[in-house]
Amino acid sequence: MEPGFLINIYLPLFTVFMVIMQQRRRKRRIRIVQHLLRKGVLVVSIDALKSNIGRECQITTMLERKVSGRINGVSGNWVEITTKKSTEYINADFIERFRLL
Repeated sequence: MEPGFLINIYLPLFTVFMVIMQQRRRKRRIRIVQHLLRKGVLVVSIDALKSNIGRECQITTMLERKVSGRINGVSGNWVEITTKKSTEYINADFIERFRLL
């Protein structure tokens, strides 16, 4: 068998397999986080966010999205963060961790 023939068959199969595995890993992580939220384990203190208004931080959400910027304000369950490009609002229920820079 020629190498080109093998690449044409196995490369698309490998790509599809990797995409499916990443989706399954992400869904599993979301289920774990939702379970921990229901138990009350992963609750970020809004008071901790309020005490750090005006400071640079990096916030990681449950969907593995990282936002770096300055905390402008906390109102209700929403955190306002100014990044280099724009202002973003993040729901405090979905914050997995925040780190001061």
